[in-house]
Amino acid sequence: MRIKLIAADVDGTFFDDDHHYNVARFNQQLDWLHRHQIHFAIASGNQIGHLQDIFAGKSDISTFIAENGCLIRTHGKTIFEAKVPRDTWVKVLDFVTNEYPEASFGLSAAEGSYLRQDDPMLNDPQTKYFYGNLHVVKDLRDFQEGVYKLNMRWDGVDTKQIAQEINAHFPDVKATPSGFGAIDIIPANINKGLGLSKLEEHWHLTAAEIMAFGDNLNDRQMLQRAKYGYVMKNGVARFPHDHFEVTRFDNNHEGVLDTIDEKIIKA
Repeated sequence: MRIKLIAADVDGTFFDDDHHYNVARFNQQLDWLHRHQIHFAIASGNQIGHLQDIFAGKSDISTFIAENGCLIRTHGKTIFEAKVPRDTWVKVLDFVTNEYPEASFGLSAAEGSYLRQDDPMLNDPQTKYFYGNLHVVKDLRDFQEGVYKLNMRWDGVDTKQIAQEINAHFPDVKATPSGFGAIDIIPANINKGLGLSKLEEHWHLTAAEIMAFGDNLNDRQMLQRAKYGYVMKNGVARFPHDHFEVTRFDNNHEGVLDTIDEKIIKA
């Protein structure tokens, strides 16, 4: 096994359920990876500002596949981005607000995140955690640009079924459950697997040189793209028809770090 890039999802994968990770252990690993010219990337549905904030002052991570692949940045340089055009996201927003008025709806753009001032989850702790550079507005439709992502969140619903309904109505976008009662809506041809392919091009790698970790449905294409795709032990039930490798331990017991040690550093 000759790995040159490791990519990991964050919540439910790299982080435990309390949004923590073993900083000391990972930094030792990261130093070893750097010395052996192996790249490490975070691949998440979250926005770039949030991802940079949660690792700032802790670990020297400089490569991010953000917004489920809509924005890819390494060492401060954007190497790829894709947006949902305004006319498209407004139509999607009109549909979902009519069909699911009880849900929280947000926009993720280059300038930050946007929520309505009457959004039901505006003061929710998860909102404060996940939404970086938050702008509270009267009407989301006042935003005049394309966006990386629309996000829906609410409790106690079948997000998989609702995502399927959105996809049936709007072929130009892709709605995917992303965990924590959320659905991410992004351009139809964008996903974390495409994000990996852009890093392959940038660093002249092949999929055979990539290891990836994920726990949810928005990780599927990334795990398929990488030759060594690992689903977390805590996420196996979400992939009943896939045949990914499975980590020995779940996200609460450092499953990603354990696999890096076992398969790369100590191999």
